[in-house]
Amino acid sequence: MYIYSYKVNFEVYDNNLLKYLTKLLTKSKKKEVERFAFVEDKIRAIFSEILLNYVVKKHYGLSLQKITIKKNRQGKKFFLNFPYIKFNISHSGNWIVLAIGVQEVGVDIQKKEKTCINSIINYLKEESFYTGLKEDQKKEMFYENWVIRESFLKAIGTGFSIPSTLDEININRNDKLVSNKDWVYHYFLKNFERDYLFCLCSKEQISKLTIINVSKEELLPNSIKD
Repeated sequence: MYIYSYKVNFEVYDNNLLKYLTKLLTKSKKKEVERFAFVEDKIRAIFSEILLNYVVKKHYGLSLQKITIKKNRQGKKFFLNFPYIKFNISHSGNWIVLAIGVQEVGVDIQKKEKTCINSIINYLKEESFYTGLKEDQKKEMFYENWVIRESFLKAIGTGFSIPSTLDEININRNDKLVSNKDWVYHYFLKNFERDYLFCLCSKEQISKLTIINVSKEELLPNSIKD
């Protein structure tokens, strides 16, 4: 399995450069990018596909222009004509992460925002999981639960299109396992730069994880060609 990351500097991308970068995308991704209202969302979507193309070229000798990308009923993307290649992408703030290999995988990265997490906890009716914790402990535990849960749901292919609460998902922190009534996955949790938290879920046990960070200079020369 390979894990890659790319850090986006939003300030260097003006409208002209974004128009150029959009030309590098597959037709389906262009339509997806057009639907975003905010520039930062467009940039993250653009570089998510450029990073994916870079990685499949590097490790499999393929181009996304030759790959048919479909979504399952819950929205998880897969390669229709190369089903043995499994991948998953996540982005938050300035960071994009990608995992790819032959096993089903789910990744999530989250920026630990300065937001009121209590309202989210109350909405999910999960107050009992945070009883007795101080606010900083509660925040850390909340984001850990969030990335573990989301990476697990992405691995099994449902995502949050099928809501699952902590009552339905068991997180075994001693053995680094996350499960529901149907699936059991290993997870790897990692602080990612300042204020970011990363999690990967895989059927394989994960004792060590290497994340390869790609620079803009490496990425763009290998981007998608028309």
